[in-house]
Amino acid sequence: MGLSLVTWIGHRGYPELYPENSLLGIEKAIEAGARAIEIDLQASLEGEPVLFHDEDLFRMTGRAGNVRDYPLQKLQTFSAHEPRRLGERYFPCPIAHLSQVVELMSKHPGVKLFVEIKSEVFQTFSRSAFLDVVWQTLAPIHQDCVLISFDLLVLRMAQERFQCPVGWVLTNYDHQSYARLKDNPVEFVICNIRKLPPLPEKPWAGPWQWFVYDVVDEANTQACLQRGIYWIETWNIGAMLQMSAGQ
Repeated sequence: MGLSLVTWIGHRGYPELYPENSLLGIEKAIEAGARAIEIDLQASLEGEPVLFHDEDLFRMTGRAGNVRDYPLQKLQTFSAHEPRRLGERYFPCPIAHLSQVVELMSKHPGVKLFVEIKSEVFQTFSRSAFLDVVWQTLAPIHQDCVLISFDLLVLRMAQERFQCPVGWVLTNYDHQSYARLKDNPVEFVICNIRKLPPLPEKPWAGPWQWFVYDVVDEANTQACLQRGIYWIETWNIGAMLQMSAGQ
């Protein structure tokens, strides 16, 4: 019964089978039945939002340097096909600009997009400037977007400027983090399942919804349900949707 209440979120698309944060992986996750997708944003040299998790290019592309070392035009000549993990199966897999994701998601209204703004961006660009670019780019799909980040300050800025839903990714599940939320809540509190207190303790109650990530099996799924958590992110969206359908 509880599984019918779950919204499964494709973590960086469908990285169990496809390169993470790729247009292909996002499309395949939606084809598999995902009703929500999470992506990561880094910034190019000129401050354009691109889909990439790491600061460093090497794991995804085999190239040296950081994302912010290159202009967008150059970045999009690199293939983020994860050669060490996936070989050459998905070469070429160009690094995507956020606008390309918007175009893809526009074909799937009602599928929610969680857009994580990586904190490292703010080493080079102001929160205000990058946030404006991101929100303007997302304009065609605002109704289906949630901005998320480990950086609570940029989320407060988004709440104030755009009155948009936001989700705070917790670095620590502790009293200090709860104190920052209880009188000024967000729509989603996002946490790695390994950081939650052990059952039977429930996570903090509040006007927010809990969103838990790194769930890849039935045992952890049941642990989420026992805690009353129904937004669950997974690397293997196809397998988890099949598990849910079989219950």
